[in-house]
Amino acid sequence: MFSYSWANKDKVLQTKTELEKRGYSVWLDEQRMARIGNIYEGMYDGLNNSKIVCSFLSVHYETSANCKRELCFASDRKKPIVPVRLDSGPFTWSHVITAGALYVNMSDAYADWNEKINELVANVEAALNRLNQQLSPQPPIAQQQQNVVSPAVVASVTPPVMSNTELQTLLKPANITKMANDVDEVFRKRLPGTRDWLLADVKEWADDVKSSSVFWLVASAGAGKSVVAASVIRELEAASTLGAYFVSKADQADRNDASCLVRTIAYQLALKFPAAARHINELEKQEAGFLATANPSLLFQKLIIGLLEKLEAEMGDRNLIIVLDALDECGTPGSRDRGDFLSALGNAVLPRKVKLLVTSRPEVDIRQELKKFDPYMIELNEERSMADLFLFAESRVTAKFYRATKDDNLQRARRL
Repeated sequence: MFSYSWANKDKVLQTKTELEKRGYSVWLDEQRMARIGNIYEGMYDGLNNSKIVCSFLSVHYETSANCKRELCFASDRKKPIVPVRLDSGPFTWSHVITAGALYVNMSDAYADWNEKINELVANVEAALNRLNQQLSPQPPIAQQQQNVVSPAVVASVTPPVMSNTELQTLLKPANITKMANDVDEVFRKRLPGTRDWLLADVKEWADDVKSSSVFWLVASAGAGKSVVAASVIRELEAASTLGAYFVSKADQADRNDASCLVRTIAYQLALKFPAAARHINELEKQEAGFLATANPSLLFQKLIIGLLEKLEAEMGDRNLIIVLDALDECGTPGSRDRGDFLSALGNAVLPRKVKLLVTSRPEVDIRQELKKFDPYMIELNEERSMADLFLFAESRVTAKFYRATKDDNLQRARRL
């Protein structure tokens, strides 16, 4: 099923045509809503008769009450959602529902169309494969077992994927919408051409299977770490390699807490990978209340590392990147919670396809733990920043000159 705003109808119809050429059957309200008559009956019919939902996110989609009902209904029905971005938003409620999912970025008018369609097909196939695995019959119980296992027990071995609402209730993540909006706001501050050398380094590191599992960007306050992190997050999203991200904020309660950081990363991964959601469900069933009461160290080991170890089969050939921005603002330096979390992070053995990008100030406790990974480390220094500074200054001077010229012309016009 395609969920979209009528304002984006042309591009959606082009996409439908391409998928049908590849043998997919696409439910589209343009064809069938008139037959059904009622828009809500149409939504129900479309969702019930579709295996997955492709949501075409845009500014128009974001402001449509019917689009919101449709996507929320799909989430509550636990339908696999494959998001497609048609523009840069901003996205609020739709980002909460699709956060952490691999999405296709169709907002770039200069991108190769066939490449984007192939990317969408890959994401659709991955979603269908995960769905088929969930629906496949359970393997037969070993003949030597004497006791008969009831269906309820078998079902508990592979619990269903939880809905977004269930995950939020259980994990209590940070405000994802606020965090996404913060990233978008910072991203818009980046002047084109600045930090290109650094983004190229990050891309090379992310794609290199032999490189260190940790990339550490170190800089003092105000040096532009968060601008780089925001750019990296958006580029990784476009490349479908972003696993999850967390942006720490010292002045926000849900953004300066190590336990909340861990739960938020787990939440994003669970929205993307059914195996992650099952792991969380099993963990809570084994020890009720664990997710709410465990210290950051134990939470990280059992929730994140335990979860990541189960994802390799679902990750395909791509590396999965987790971004921790402004890690120095998470917790109070010297506090037990921060120390426990950093110690657990430093001692973690990341799965082969999982990589971690960290930005922070050069604080001793962070350096002490991250050095255990022999990280790919870049320190933003004056020499490397000067070229970006010149670009920024040039843009400001050009803008000021343009405004001055425009004002002069207006003055001359008034004298005519």
